Amino acid sequence: MRFRYTSCVVNRSAVFPKGILYRPEIPVQVAGKHGTRFVSAIVDTGADMTIFPRSIAAELGVEFSTETNVSGIMGPVKKMALGQVDLQIVGRALVYRWQTTAGFLFFESPDDEVAVLGHAGFLNYFTVKFDPVAKALELKLARALPSN
Repeated sequence: MRFRYTSCVVNRSAVFPKGILYRPEIPVQVAGKHGTRFVSAIVDTGADMTIFPRSIAAELGVEFSTETNVSGIMGPVKKMALGQVDLQIVGRALVYRWQTTAGFLFFESPDDEVAVLGHAGFLNYFTVKFDPVAKALELKLARALPSN
């Protein structure tokens, strides 16, 4: 499966002179007991696990099994709830569907919400080739997905 990077408008700077940043984001369907929702998620090799905004958990009927403390590269420690979800990625000729435990974080503002596909729950199943010149990524299944 091949996905184009998402273009984002950012402040112009020496790093982004055109004011455009390209992110390796892909659409992923998240499903719980009460429904499904498509989310644009960043594929992040620096993320230990797959994380979604806590705001979608109630909407989807995700039940939390436990809470844990987490911290990011620049942020304070936050409480993250863990719950089972079904994930699905659709390409032109392929559909990948699997069940995993994901983290759910509370964000102060809806504008700050982000979904991240990290090692646990995503990268541990796929080989990902990032192509910054073409501004695209390619996913290949690396091992069998857990059935849902």
